[in-house]
Amino acid sequence: MTRIPIFRHDMKLCGYKLLMSPSMRQALIESYREPSDAEALYHLITLGARSREIGAPFVMIEYGEDIVGTLVPFLPRSRVLVEYDPAGKTREEIQADARAIRALGYELAVVQRQGDEPFPAQVDVVVRDYSPVYDTAETAALLRLSRQRRLARNVNTRQDFEGALQAGYRYMEGMFFLEMDGKERDVVSFASTFFRVMGELRRSEPSFRVLTDIISRDVNLSYKLLKFVNSAYYAPRFPVRNISQAITILGLNALNQFLTTVAMDTLRQPENVEVIRVSLIRAKFMELLAEVWGMRSGRPSASSAYFVGLFSLLDVLISRPMEDILKELPLTEPVQNALLHQSGPLYNLLEFTEAYERGDWEAALKIRALTPPVQQTVMNAYFSALKWVSAFE
Repeated sequence: MTRIPIFRHDMKLCGYKLLMSPSMRQALIESYREPSDAEALYHLITLGARSREIGAPFVMIEYGEDIVGTLVPFLPRSRVLVEYDPAGKTREEIQADARAIRALGYELAVVQRQGDEPFPAQVDVVVRDYSPVYDTAETAALLRLSRQRRLARNVNTRQDFEGALQAGYRYMEGMFFLEMDGKERDVVSFASTFFRVMGELRRSEPSFRVLTDIISRDVNLSYKLLKFVNSAYYAPRFPVRNISQAITILGLNALNQFLTTVAMDTLRQPENVEVIRVSLIRAKFMELLAEVWGMRSGRPSASSAYFVGLFSLLDVLISRPMEDILKELPLTEPVQNALLHQSGPLYNLLEFTEAYERGDWEAALKIRALTPPVQQTVMNAYFSALKWVSAFE
């Protein structure tokens, strides 16, 4: 499973498209088939949002007879669109399916291709693959008369976004936001607390007492650390109320990751929130995959995989060449090779992760052949990454 962000024409995130790989589709459905489980799935996809919150993002899920009687009826009606593809179906079948979706109380998003006949039922959102050939300003002027909401799929470049905007689309689905926007920003200015803690962590035998003392003097960092350790991701048996306990629970490696992630998060701006989220999901997902695939014993560690994912979009965040950015960061050689030279096992893992997050299952399996049990493990790792980011946010 993965999810593709959906933005409004004003670049505000408004939803996620849920993609399920064919091999894991049934496993996912069987895991979320009760009302509480379905709400938990919505909560997971949207990184902690509740379906009853004002302005909560919607989720678009593909129609299928296998999910209409199981997963779909339990999902929050006000925050879900059901995407229906009429290809290969008769008019009678289409009308019956549309009635079934409407009867459940969901809005209907219909996939439309060039030359398709008019859809024989009410439509809430028209879904089209964006094409600069067909999606012209003239076409947009005609389509606006219908007052239909339109969603452009496969908007994967900034140029695509601008073209879809000119063509009158209300929603844009795709990974275009992972391209540089040309607005150069300064590398984050890390606080003195961060440098002092990282300096202590690099000692051969870091002192828990010194770490506790440094962090305790920074109110903001102390708050973030305690809130993170007490989150549902770690779910401690008893509330953690002091920094010493928090460091003990996390351990030095996880503390290192936490601090670096907090520093990374200071780059967050309204226009790059989703880029930050993708970076964090990649980081945790790659760390977990590295553990699954045994990246240890002299090979790049899971910790190195984490930092490759975390910093893989730094050039997008600050619109500067990766080579210039890495000069300012004390990263290990395997991490540098992956990010700068696109080589080594960590880069191979990054390629797999990028294919997975796009929902390009065929490309992912070409990079790494996976048996069905391992595919389940990979999906669980992705779920864990989403939960971790939700806890961090």
